[in-house]
Amino acid sequence: MATVRMSNELLKQLCEQFVKDYKNINPRPSVNNQEELGVELYDTFAKPLYEKVKATFEEVRDVSTDGVVWDVKEHIKSVFNKESFVKAVIEVPEYHQERKDYRQDGKDIDYSLKDYTQRYVLDPESGTTLHQVNIDLPFEGKFVGDRYGASAMNLSKAADHELTKKVYTAYNKEAEYDRTLADKTADFFDMLDRFQTLNQALKAWPQLGNIVEKVAPNKMVTIHKKTERKKKQQDQAQYVEQNAAAFNNVILGSQLLGDDDDS
Repeated sequence: MATVRMSNELLKQLCEQFVKDYKNINPRPSVNNQEELGVELYDTFAKPLYEKVKATFEEVRDVSTDGVVWDVKEHIKSVFNKESFVKAVIEVPEYHQERKDYRQDGKDIDYSLKDYTQRYVLDPESGTTLHQVNIDLPFEGKFVGDRYGASAMNLSKAADHELTKKVYTAYNKEAEYDRTLADKTADFFDMLDRFQTLNQALKAWPQLGNIVEKVAPNKMVTIHKKTERKKKQQDQAQYVEQNAAAFNNVILGSQLLGDDDDS
């Protein structure tokens, strides 16, 4: 009798496949007219600042000896950057991540499985936090920044601006999707964690076999072989029960009468 243990590796494979299947039927929401929003943000906030700062550097280079002393060209390299997206910072409710430490049998959860137990929990006492959202551009924009990249525009300082509200809507759709996916995955893990063996899980939840077939078809073959052997044994026993009565009369009758070697 082949029993397949619900190992850490099998749990990980099943959870990974669940996440893929969930994303397949529930695609991550995309921002409507994202590049259009990016252009609006760029034209409203980033481009004017870039032009003002650049004009200042041009003025220093052309009319001041400081331009020679401070090597304006090198400063320009470290102050201006090009990016194909806008970095926007908004103020959002703060969630913290919670992961389980123990399985239902009381044992420690293996480190490789902890991500599948993660949930996002809103703590009313935590208040808000700043979060960066990247909005695509249909071109490579010019930004004020540093040698590491373009500076992010802090839209939390303009919370009532129409563009800030658009960015927040875009963020909220994605954040809600991430929280829902985490909850669904943690629920799926909790369901699997109830079973010590794959055999038990499939007996209680036959539809799970669809995922098992994708990630560990050899496990299903092992279980099917066991099931086939058991069914064959049951069929044979049932056939004998239905057809052996006449033979039993002869066998048992002869035993009661004793063997007659002279016949």
